[in-house]
Amino acid sequence: MTLSSHHSLSDDRQHTPSQGHPQSAGSSDMSHLTANERLPLPSSTHHRLESLVGVWRVQLTLRPTAEASPIVSTDLICRIQWIIGGRYLEEKMEGTLGGKPYTRQGYLTYHTLLQRYEYLTMDNLDTGFMTSYSMDDKDAHVSLYGSFVQAGYGQEIVGRVMKLRYIWFLEDTEHPKMQMYVTAPANKEFLLAEFVYTPQS
Repeated sequence: MTLSSHHSLSDDRQHTPSQGHPQSAGSSDMSHLTANERLPLPSSTHHRLESLVGVWRVQLTLRPTAEASPIVSTDLICRIQWIIGGRYLEEKMEGTLGGKPYTRQGYLTYHTLLQRYEYLTMDNLDTGFMTSYSMDDKDAHVSLYGSFVQAGYGQEIVGRVMKLRYIWFLEDTEHPKMQMYVTAPANKEFLLAEFVYTPQS
């Protein structure tokens, strides 16, 4: 999810980056291929993510805790494109959050052998990766689960392990949405962040 482009949105949404759109593994006879040759090929499940490709304006609403007032950013620009032959979606995002620079980068794919979506993200609010995995690729939405360690909001380092749940809502191809829920030990799950995507005009 990154920086603005001088191309029109239709160009960004319809034309292939240098690494190419996913080509379905089921589009031709592959009976002669070994499993090692067949499984790395992009599948129809990768095509499910095609609507995310493009340049987007993003509204991010962040609540550090369940009781906190939301922090809203409306100046984020995100670029999403296929890389490595259409096997992975790369997202790059930049803007501000709470008056400070914010940068986020992520990689979303479908692991054909393990039959699950996998999502790796990083941003300038931490120095570690967030990794999450889907439990069922047949959900109406793409839901992924993981965990991360939170330092804490006080002076002392707490190091709490937080459960993590992402939901990608893909039905509205012009306004996809991603929600990030977290659960602290002995607490209820709450909506930490919501990213709402609008095509950049």
